Parts: sequence; structure tokens; C-alpha cells
Amino acid sequence: MMNTKIMIGIIGALLLITACMPQGPFVLKDDRENKHTLSVTGDSSLEFAPDQAELWFSFLSKAETAKTAQTQNADRSNRVIQALKDAGVASDKIETTNYNVYPEYSWNPTTGKQEFAGYTGTHTLKVTITDVARAGELLDLGVKNGADSVQNVQFSLSKDAEKQAQTKLLRLASSRAKEKAEAITQGMSLSLGKIQSITESNIYNPRPYMYNTYPMMAEGMAKSAPDVQPQKVSMNAHVDVVYELG
Repeated sequence: MMNTKIMIGIIGALLLITACMPQGPFVLKDDRENKHTLSVTGDSSLEFAPDQAELWFSFLSKAETAKTAQTQNADRSNRVIQALKDAGVASDKIETTNYNVYPEYSWNPTTGKQEFAGYTGTHTLKVTITDVARAGELLDLGVKNGADSVQNVQFSLSKDAEKQAQTKLLRLASSRAKEKAEAITQGMSLSLGKIQSITESNIYNPRPYMYNTYPMMAEGMAKSAPDVQPQKVSMNAHVDVVYELG
């Protein structure tokens, strides 16, 4: 009778422990599954001819009233926009990236106070062109029609060209990683197994082009359009691959 009670108690305890355990599938990990691995990297770096250029024109106006500053700014920026359109630049390739009108103050040492000094209006236009050979011509056109300065010129790749370049770079970097892995395993009389993981990264460096309008303005635009030579853009790709060893 005593043995029966003990057995019932043990069964009850086991049932209680089982009920308290989390439900779900249980996976037994076999240490033999832990295989040796080989980690390798592959890198590639290439230069590509740009297929687009971005030109930034800046306008600056100062006046006693905000309305006058706006009007002066609008007159000159509209002349530049129209000149660019007449030269064949599409409307959707011309956009305003900055527009601001704000009061200016100057310090009066006699009164010891800040005094109102009028209003300043600023306006920046970004123009995107796909015929990069025309960059110099269009820069000259913008300055001659009222732009105060060229803020920046940048040669880059369009989205389609960038995608094609990335594909080429990743294929090259991946091939180099595989060649490296094969060389290592062959040298050590090992064999490559399946790939455990792959990670990749890209670096894209558009090239800015420094362009100074002030010498041209000082000489009264006597010279012809500047000869702006598009610089190639560089791109890099990097891959990390982890192989199982056979």
C-alpha cells in the first residue's frame, strides 16, 4: 500500500513538472553539426564616366523692403529659367532647392544697438542635365542672365547607370572573394562547402567640380563659355563571405 502511494506521488510530481514546462517543439543540437568555416572578403573599385551633371545657381538680392527684395530676385531667376528652357533644358529638370527672405540688422556703435538694415532675399536653383558636355555652356548662360554665382557643379551617375555599375562591381568583388577562398582551401588540401552567409556594401563618390564665377563677372563676360571637363566618378564594392569547409 505504501509503495502504491509513493508511486502515485512520483507520477503526480512528474505530471506537474511537465505541465510547468514551456510547450512547443524541442530541438536537440548535435555538436557534430558545428562545422569549421572560412571567412573571406572581396573588393572591387572602378571609375565610370558620368551621364548627368547637377548645376546650382545662386541669387542674392538686398532691398529696403521684403517685397522689393523678392521682386528683384524673381526677375533675375526667371530670366535664367527662361534662358535655360530656350536652350533645351526641360522644366522638370529645373527646381528650387532654397528660397528665403529675411531682415538684416547691423550694429551701431554710437547707439549701442542693432539697427534695421533692410531685407535680403536668397534663391538657389538646381539644374540637372544629361548632356554633360554642355555643362560649361549652361553655366555661362546662367551667369550671363542674372545668377550671382554658381554654388556647385557635380557630375554623377543616373539611377539606371548607378544600378548597372553596382551590379558590375558586386560581381567582380564576389568573384575575387571566391577565388581567394579556393586558393586558400587548395593550398591546405581542403574543400569548400556551402555558403553560410554573404554581406555586401557599396561606396559611391560623385565628383564635385569647383567653378568660380567672379573672374568672369569682373571681366564683363568677355570670354567664351568655360571648358568644364567632366571627371569620372568612383565606386567601390565590398563583400564578406563565410564558407563551410568540407
